[in-house]
Amino acid sequence: MRWCRMPLEEWFNEFQFQAYNLGESSVSVFSLDEVKQICDIDFTPMCSLPLRYGHHSGAHSLRETIARDYPGLGPENILVTNGASEALFLIYLALLEAGDHVVIQHPNYPSHWSIPRALGCRITFLQADFNNNYEIDLEKASFLISKGIKILSICNPNNPTGQVFTSEQLKTLIEMAERHNFILLVDEVYRDLSFDVVLPTAACLSSQVISVGSLSKAYGLPGLRIGWIVTQNQELLKSALAIKEHITICNSSLTESLATKILEKKDLLITEVKRRVVRNYSLLQSWLASHSDILEYVEPKAGVVCLPRFKISVTIEFYRTLARKYGVFVIPGSGFEMSDEYFRVGFGGKKEELEKGLELFDTAIKEEVLYAKRRR
Repeated sequence: MRWCRMPLEEWFNEFQFQAYNLGESSVSVFSLDEVKQICDIDFTPMCSLPLRYGHHSGAHSLRETIARDYPGLGPENILVTNGASEALFLIYLALLEAGDHVVIQHPNYPSHWSIPRALGCRITFLQADFNNNYEIDLEKASFLISKGIKILSICNPNNPTGQVFTSEQLKTLIEMAERHNFILLVDEVYRDLSFDVVLPTAACLSSQVISVGSLSKAYGLPGLRIGWIVTQNQELLKSALAIKEHITICNSSLTESLATKILEKKDLLITEVKRRVVRNYSLLQSWLASHSDILEYVEPKAGVVCLPRFKISVTIEFYRTLARKYGVFVIPGSGFEMSDEYFRVGFGGKKEELEKGLELFDTAIKEEVLYAKRRR
């Protein structure tokens, strides 16, 4: 077993704190004061909260609150984790052994393949093609699955494309999982930020499904480090808990208490988030349209990220120059094991940062891409 750093996270670590951050995959981070005002929550009682070790599976009150989004399931179906990252780590370690075959939607958040890869698993990408609007070909999925797999992993809504599996498509994948006896892992951290329809919580639909959620992406609260695993599979939850007890044991009792209060009034927070996201996406659309001669993109259907691509050759050096010289941070395609004509841009942050970042990106394109192209 050999662990390597993810290029995506290395890129974040190098550049995100020294530039206008247009690469972020979550909404603008909230302070407790902002959450207090938006949701009308009194956090004062938590000042007397004993800061003891928490329940290893997560506070019962928090699991009850999370379960409200999962009809037919209860606290016993939920394991609270230190963010969605720990949730994915626990799931893959609990289910996989060296040599197992895993099929992963691609592009996707890199943990979905880097963890199985470190475990010595055989990985096949279920490729979402730009020329097909980043849609997944379910017939191709059926062919890959017929070869025998342990897990099919998808991100719905997707990071970094913003595309979604419809309820019917999700139903088809679940039928495949039940027929071929594999686990369908659904990363749902953007589920509350769908633009048109409310997406189902997949774990409610079958015992072959695992859902992963988080307060980090759609809620703008990554500092709380609250994520969760939801499944009807009790053996998986027991195995994941055993691993968690060797790593973090439990979550912070303080952040679990904060998370419970916030999730009780989540609709107020999500309403405000969506208002900001819609406004910002309109700005990004206009900017992309103004560069249609050199950029093309597929409109995201949910979430706060988009994956445009340049129509001409661009290398990793352009993005380094963009960060160091122009102070703008986006994620190059190589962060997702793609070519660097692609880049992820986020539109969930502060309006002012997005506007200034796009303005500087304009300058970089003119000076580093178009001028270089004319010289050639």
